[in-house]
Amino acid sequence: MDITPPVQATLSTGAMLGLLTLLEPAFATPSKLVPCSFPLIFILFVTHVNIGILACLVAGAFWSWSWFLFRGQSRVPLRTVIAFAAAAILSLVHFVSFWRRGIEFSPGPILTVCYAILDGLCVAGLAFLLLRARQRPSFPRNLTLHALLFVWLITYAFPYLMEWP
Repeated sequence: MDITPPVQATLSTGAMLGLLTLLEPAFATPSKLVPCSFPLIFILFVTHVNIGILACLVAGAFWSWSWFLFRGQSRVPLRTVIAFAAAAILSLVHFVSFWRRGIEFSPGPILTVCYAILDGLCVAGLAFLLLRARQRPSFPRNLTLHALLFVWLITYAFPYLMEWP
């Protein structure tokens, strides 16, 4: 049985998302070269899930959500539009709810503002990509949109803005 290019692309994208999840804590400390680090994943602290298990869950969630990409579908489904809008609203609610704690505790005022700016840029970029993918459907745009949506969800959409445990 031959593996088609859409299947290869979708499988490798999900694997890369899992790898990003595994590597994310390594980039969670700011340095002189990169003053604005990746935020640690909120769910790690809330549920105390093992990072390896979380990486598998992220890859599995991507493959489950994006099952239509395995067939090479070029059209972005309506459920992705709705999920993106809901996640953007929930991300805003998350920042508003935890803003004071993020400023007072960890990550501090500079990183909290940086995370908020990067979150806003991600939302704007994803909205633009979503509009382009809906106007001119293509498999690469659809795959890119879904991959970047998941990257945003595991990084800047819901950063950990509370006191370190």
